[in-house]
Amino acid sequence: MVDRRSRRSYSANHGVKRSRRGFVTVQLPRHVIPKQLAGCKTAYYYNVPTKYRKLKCSVENEPLGTDFAEMTKRASVLNGQFDEWDLQRKGLPISAPNMPKYGTVGWLFREYKISRAYLDKVGVRFARRL
Repeated sequence: MVDRRSRRSYSANHGVKRSRRGFVTVQLPRHVIPKQLAGCKTAYYYNVPTKYRKLKCSVENEPLGTDFAEMTKRASVLNGQFDEWDLQRKGLPISAPNMPKYGTVGWLFREYKISRAYLDKVGVRFARRL
């Protein structure tokens, strides 16, 4: 009879399994979850925890796309908005000294300029004027 080796490779040292592929773990930004798409791509989503959604958090959940670099930029903006909301919820002062007060026109423009609608639909040429 022919002696066959199994497909799994075992080292000579105490039968320890070796894996053929290595995995790289990447630290994702806070509140970002990855989901595997059908085409073997990974999509990223910003997901505010349910605890904070029940407290009427003003930061919405949104898809961040499949590009890791763009995802990290957008996630940092959203996490900044979340931190600002959380500090305001706790009654603590917001750290930036020139931050517009909540509910003012300056605050409204700031919220619009960091929103997805502004970033995706307003051209670069027009954005310089604002």
